[in-house]
Order: sequence, then C-alpha cells, then structure tokens
Amino acid sequence: MKDDNKKYFPVEEVSGTPIQMGESIGESQKEVLKNFFSMTLDRINKGRGGEQSFRDIGLISIDFAKKTAKESIEYVEEYSPDIFEEIKGISNSSGLKIWEVMLLNIRNQLGIAFDSGCTSIGVSREKSQSGNNIIGQNWDNDPELDKFSLVLIRKPKNKPNFISFTQPGLMAYIGFNDEGLGICMNALMAPGKGSGVPWYFIVRKIFEQNSYKNVIKQVESAKRAIPANAFITTTSELFDLEITDSQVETLFPDANGVLIHTNHCVHPKFSKIADDYPDLIESKARFPRAQTFFDRKSESITSDDFKNILMNHEEYPRSICRHENEHPETGFWTTTISVIINPSENKMDLTRGNPCSNEYVTYKL
Repeated sequence: MKDDNKKYFPVEEVSGTPIQMGESIGESQKEVLKNFFSMTLDRINKGRGGEQSFRDIGLISIDFAKKTAKESIEYVEEYSPDIFEEIKGISNSSGLKIWEVMLLNIRNQLGIAFDSGCTSIGVSREKSQSGNNIIGQNWDNDPELDKFSLVLIRKPKNKPNFISFTQPGLMAYIGFNDEGLGICMNALMAPGKGSGVPWYFIVRKIFEQNSYKNVIKQVESAKRAIPANAFITTTSELFDLEITDSQVETLFPDANGVLIHTNHCVHPKFSKIADDYPDLIESKARFPRAQTFFDRKSESITSDDFKNILMNHEEYPRSICRHENEHPETGFWTTTISVIINPSENKMDLTRGNPCSNEYVTYKL
C-alpha cells in the first residue's frame, strides 16, 4: 500500500475559453509538460513499439515524428479548430512549441507503447445495484507515466464540464462529463493510417456529447489516424465503439446487461481483423475471464464486484490485474491505474497503481 501522500493524483481545475484553459494548464504544469515531452522523445529514440505498433516502422526519427505532428495540425484545424486553441494556449505559457504539444497527442500514431493493454467492463442500470450505468477499466501501461499523471477538471465556456485522468497536454482521456457521459478506452489492434485526426481530439469531442447518436456523429466525421476502442455510458445508454480508419461498429450489452472489451475486435463484421492482427498482451484471454466472472453473478452488480474483477490474478502474470514480468517486449507494462466511473453519481473511483495493492480514491466533478 502506498502512503497517503502518494495514493492521490494531483487535481487541477481550469475554466474559460480553450486558449485560456490551455494557458492555465501550460503555466501550472510547465515542468511536468517539459519532462513529459522529454520522455516522449526518449521513447521515440528507442523505437519502443513492440506489439502495440499497427505498422512496421522500426526506429522512429525525430524528423518523422515532427512531420507527423505538423501534419496532424492540419487535420485538427479542420475537425475542431476551437479545441486546437487549447494547444496554442499550452504552447504560449509552457515554452513548448505548438508541434511539441501536438506530439504528446500523437505518440500512439507513432506506434510508441503508451496506450497499451486494457480491460474494460460495464453494466447497465438494470443490472447495476445502484440503478445507474457503471463502467470501469484497468489501464495497463508504462508505469513511468504515473509521475506525469493528474486528474484534470475542465470547465469550458458554453460546453459540458468534464473530469479526466490524463497527462498534461492531452486534449482528453478517461473520465466523465456533467451531462452523464463517461468514457473508458482501449487500444485496438486494427487498421489505421498513422496520419489524420489524433484520437485524443476525438475523445474531446465525445466529452461534448450526451447521447449515442451525437457520439457516433463526431467519431464518423473525423478523418481518423489510428484504430481505437471507446467504451461509453450515457444516462440511458451503454455501448462500445470499435473504430478503424474506415469503419465504426457498435457493441451493446448482452442479455444480462453486461458489456466487456479488451484489445481485439469482437464485432462480427471485424472477425477477419481479429484473426489477422496480433493479440495484445493476452487480450483474447482476458475477455473470457471477465465474462466468466459476470456469468457467475445472478444478482445485481456492485462496485465491489467491479473491483474484484479488476484485481483478478487468474493466469498470473497474464492476468487482468497486470504486474511486471519477464516478457521481453511487454513485461514492463503494468496496471498503472484502475478506474470505476458512475457519472450519474458524479464520481470516478481511481487507484494509483494496481488495484490489488492500492485503494480506490473518489474524485468528483
């Protein structure tokens, strides 16, 4: 168990126009941003892609990374010019160049193993003891990201307020808004172009919505760079979006009100993709483990049930709760956070580290 000073993530709140919020983030997180950028460059220099890469790029040059970042700016200015203003604000006050802030948002387009294996679970309000849709996940990633992470509350002018676990400089990450929408996300082994609208800008657009219909509209309208999986609840809906560069398919809860996703495609239309792409750190084994846990529960699902699934060590070290191991490519990935999101009750329960050894702390918007 970590001591009390280390179990909480720092909390930052910003408000106003996009450029004002960006300037607030850039000023308060200046040193973290610079160090986070340095880590990103280090990962690029090492070509740390492993199984996460969806294209064989080998070592990545800084020139290539810079070029991709600058190309992304053009896509973003077309898709969401207002959100791009936040990038400018961060640059204004942090000392990072605009392309350097953008690089933080496209590192998953470079095949760098930042968005790694995750297990997402959700139950509908009919199955939940609380009477609300609940979603949660383990975020299996590079534990070095912990020191750059925080809980960020944004209160944008004329748009929904939202709270997210994130790293400074990113336009959005795991969290929920004040209109009842919550989002978890998983890396998805599927086709991607490598250039286009960065995923975190699409997530930011999702945070501005409150319904399945509007979320789909925002995702489909983006010229997407990479594949991704969005695991989403609204006040009345629970759904999962498997997203490739050219298609978006939706998964809904099963007959028991349960929805599960890991890092491979499960929609019937994507069966060939699931066969053709490599399995990301036992994704295809983690899925049925979570399913089996739910299948054994005939009564309503509680937040404690979520915790029991997310700290599961079956088939350790290839477990849902992931720990460092000897695998030469993915052994450094661990469960860096575990999160349970209940937007209807305005709360996100979050661990700093593995849920088996760290307690959940509640963050509210």
